[in-house]
Amino acid sequence: MHYACFDGDQIDDLFRTVESGLNDNDFDGLRPFLGLFEALLEQTHANFVKRREAFLGRFLEACKHHIGFYKWMEAIFEFIWKITTKNAAVRQWFYDN
Repeated sequence: MHYACFDGDQIDDLFRTVESGLNDNDFDGLRPFLGLFEALLEQTHANFVKRREAFLGRFLEACKHHIGFYKWMEAIFEFIWKITTKNAAVRQWFYDN
């Protein structure tokens, strides 16, 4: 994260890793990618903050493709509850969207 702060392409690559993990893993393989996503959302550097809304929107789009997979969605709901209780900006985004 530290080295990516000043390079938007590296920040985007980190999120593409999250997207890839969401798309390619079953519920038992999601945790590392959700951990990376949580770290991305918690960054306070301006280059991360300005991408937060786009990342959250893309996250929800990736989740839409797995709605019928109950264990997968259970892991996602657990993550959403966790991140929205910890991060006020993310909580507000979910309220607004």
